Amino acid sequence: MIAALLTVVIACAAGYPLARWTDRTADLPRRLGEAYLLGLGVLALVMFVASGHWSRMLVIAVTAVLVAGIALLCHPERRARDLGGRGAGS
Repeated sequence: MIAALLTVVIACAAGYPLARWTDRTADLPRRLGEAYLLGLGVLALVMFVASGHWSRMLVIAVTAVLVAGIALLCHPERRARDLGGRGAGS
């Protein structure tokens, strides 16, 4: 039971930046649902990447790198700077 709950928490943490990036106007329950589904996709990608030489540390490292990369790419200030100072709606 604890492993399943931990998987849900990790999936939501992995998918939250993507959910926030894709739908900024969503309320919290919808955003958490999107975060869960997108996070499961990220975790499936991690398991696919790590399928050749599986180890717990490899899965944790790949997940951490992917989540950090997604969070940095989806950060609103970075997106505005990359768009030349224009907002996302401009």
